[in-house]
Amino acid sequence: MAELFPCPSCGGQLVYDPTRGQMKCRSCGSFFDVEGYKPKSFDYTRQILTCPSCGGEVAAPSLEGMEFCPYCGTEIANAQAFSEKGYPELIIPFSLSKEDCIDRYRRMVKGVPFLPDELSGTDGLSSFVGLYTPYWIYHYKASGTVVASVEKYTSDAVYDYHYLADMKTDLDCSISMGVDASATLDDTVSEKLDPFFIDKLEEFNPDYMAGFYAENSTVDPSVYVDSARAKCSETIVKKMDQMAEENNDYSIGDFKGTCQRVADHLTVEKECTGAYLPLWFLTTRKNNRVAYTVVNGQTGVTYADLPVDIGKYVRASLITSFVCAILLLLLFAVFGTIDMRIVPYVTLIFSSVLMIISAIQSERIYRKENHTDDAGYTGVKKRAEYKGSFKVFSGKDAAGLVVGGLCLIGFFGNLFSGNFFKLIGIASIVVALVVIATRTSGSFSKTTLFAGAGAAISLADIFLAPHQDIFLYGLIIANLLVLIIVAYRLTADYNRLATSPLPQFQKTGGGLNERY
Repeated sequence: MAELFPCPSCGGQLVYDPTRGQMKCRSCGSFFDVEGYKPKSFDYTRQILTCPSCGGEVAAPSLEGMEFCPYCGTEIANAQAFSEKGYPELIIPFSLSKEDCIDRYRRMVKGVPFLPDELSGTDGLSSFVGLYTPYWIYHYKASGTVVASVEKYTSDAVYDYHYLADMKTDLDCSISMGVDASATLDDTVSEKLDPFFIDKLEEFNPDYMAGFYAENSTVDPSVYVDSARAKCSETIVKKMDQMAEENNDYSIGDFKGTCQRVADHLTVEKECTGAYLPLWFLTTRKNNRVAYTVVNGQTGVTYADLPVDIGKYVRASLITSFVCAILLLLLFAVFGTIDMRIVPYVTLIFSSVLMIISAIQSERIYRKENHTDDAGYTGVKKRAEYKGSFKVFSGKDAAGLVVGGLCLIGFFGNLFSGNFFKLIGIASIVVALVVIATRTSGSFSKTTLFAGAGAAISLADIFLAPHQDIFLYGLIIANLLVLIIVAYRLTADYNRLATSPLPQFQKTGGGLNERY
């Protein structure tokens, strides 16, 4: 970059300093205003390095020192090309320095249990990479009148009150919304980094690029039209909700419906424009997985993958189990023994809960690793979602589950004479089977099958009712062993969910390179 951004004082290399909002010379430490500084020459032809692992493209006027992909840590130095694609029209400069990112990350992970040493320590945090990420900025005009149903609840010593009213809002404003235009930045991550203050957008100035890198836009703007409209309408409705709260503590009752009505009053004010928005990336390798820490370079909003150190988890579990066993023995010594016939129902409850957790977790892993919620990766037009959240089963399924569960509890209540553990045990396995049956995608994971095996052992113990203690205790021990395996596998599955797959490595390097 030296020949593009030379220091007027000493000829050294200038970089943009986010904390000062000025150009700073790496050699003599002099500062220069961005508006007043003009590079010796600036050519829109720039170097492009394409990552052979994740496909991300990293670009800058000069890629001096850029050897590894900030998305996955893979070596990209030998995959060099040039681009005349040019830069976007707009840019938000970095406001946070690398030191600010490190400080925010340290505060975020402080006190997190079972965090691997490589993520909780200070080594490698200097590997944060400042990357200008491409975004599409959509511009809408909101006009017309929207009527929203508002409500509030109050109570006194005798009655509860529910007030309903209609709030009429006259819309007359312009609103812009940014959506990431990068196929390598997962939508579920970029949404967690919102919001950016779009009103701080500036005309593109190459001086802001000094010392940072950028990625080319790889997503067509048509992909996010519906998503951008939905985000704009949701922003307006949140403002309406704030106004309702300021007016006698009301709140909007039908948030989703109001968002849809507001969206009908949005018109395109002008064509979407490209922009560079600032993100800090830290990539941490974990065997064949990668953990990301991404910081919004304007606001400081932080996203971090936080896997679990299985060794720490196992040690803590063993200590906790030992302490609990001692306490149980003391309780038995004071209050006498318990009825061992209850134990199979207790293990059935645990197995059912683990089946539910595993089913939900395997669904989430499937959706993440197949990028079903990432329109930028799939290139599929993203549908509008006003209050999106992961749902294992629909509302109708839940209603049917409740009714069916109550009927079964009533039936088994008569059969088992109201024993609490028996009722809950049978109800829990019914709930677990319904949750598994209503998953939307993916296949049965081994963890779910192990948990199901534990439930099957418990049911065998219940219905076969062995009269000899040796068989009873044998089934209980087998069930406990299965539960231990399931607990271990759930932790491993969580780590899989908390990280991302890395297709290949060319050599060790880039970001952090620890194994745990």
